[in-house]
This record gives sequence, structure tokens and C-alpha cells, in this order.
Amino acid sequence: QTVQSWVVALAADGESGPGKPAVGGAFNPWNVDAVRGALAHDPSNVDGCASYQGRRQGAVVLALRGNCWFHTKALRAQEAGAAAVIVYNDKRPMVEVMDGVDELRSPRIPTVLVDRRVGEALLARLGAEVVLRKSLRDEGVDLRRPISTTVIFECDPEGFQRRAVCQEGDAVDVKLIVGDTENV
Repeated sequence: QTVQSWVVALAADGESGPGKPAVGGAFNPWNVDAVRGALAHDPSNVDGCASYQGRRQGAVVLALRGNCWFHTKALRAQEAGAAAVIVYNDKRPMVEVMDGVDELRSPRIPTVLVDRRVGEALLARLGAEVVLRKSLRDEGVDLRRPISTTVIFECDPEGFQRRAVCQEGDAVDVKLIVGDTENV
């Protein structure tokens, strides 16, 4: 699973500076550790749910939380050429993980959620270079080293009689992440 702890910092403050904490999307690409781009915002698409008018090539787009899935915001920004999305919270409690939608394709750009105050401060800095980076703190996993796991799918023979449990012959959608096999 993708690391969910991110940091957002203005590039002028230094890429390795402390920055502000952010929550990553479960749908974020696994192989993106950091992104840098100019802050952009579309006042006619405040929440990032609609298709963007014009290109946002290489930008880090700011979008208000709400009105559509986080996953949708990422796909809309990606379609416009953005490098990443920073969703800033509305009045709801923050979440620990932005869940994805299995039926939607996986975005190739990362999306993070920040506190409303952080988002409002970033809105005042449109055009400034910002850096989003994964935070390795509190994760317990060294992401620079290969990770391996085993997954076994089994259907309970007694469950074959019930509609809500997997049945023999059921299609299973498995997403396999293939990384750098030279260092495994």
C-alpha cells in the first residue's frame, strides 16, 4: 500500500524543510516519492470535480474537499496535465487515508489532503513552487528496500451456497504492482 503520510512545503522554504503534514490517497501511484510544481487554482472549479478549462501542465492544483471523490479530483487534474493535487479540507474532520474507488482507473499523479488553514495559506501563494514528498516517519517500513508479501485467496466451501461469499469461478480483480526487479 502507498505511504499515506506526506509533507507539503514551499520550495522557497527548502525541499527538506519540515513543511506541513498531509494525508495521501490510497490510490496514489506507488512509485512517486516527491513532486514539485507551481501552485494553481481554478476559481470556476473550486472543488476540482469538473474538467479543467485549459491546461495545468506540471502544476500542483489546489482543490477544496467535497462534491466528488478524492480519486475523481486526481483524475480531473491529471487530464489537465497537473503534476499533483492538494485537496484542502472543508469543515469536516480530517481523514487518515483518502480512499479510492475501485471502478475508476488509477491516477498517475499523487493527491494529498491538508488542513483547511494550510490550504487557505497556499491559496495566497498561487504561482509559488511547492514540493510534496512522502514522509517516512511513523510508517515502520523502509521504502528504499524491497518489500515482499504473499496473498492467498480462498473461498470457504460452505460459502458456495451463499450469494454474499465468493464462489468457485468468480472473477477476482487483483492489482499487481511490479517494481524494480534488479534490486530484489
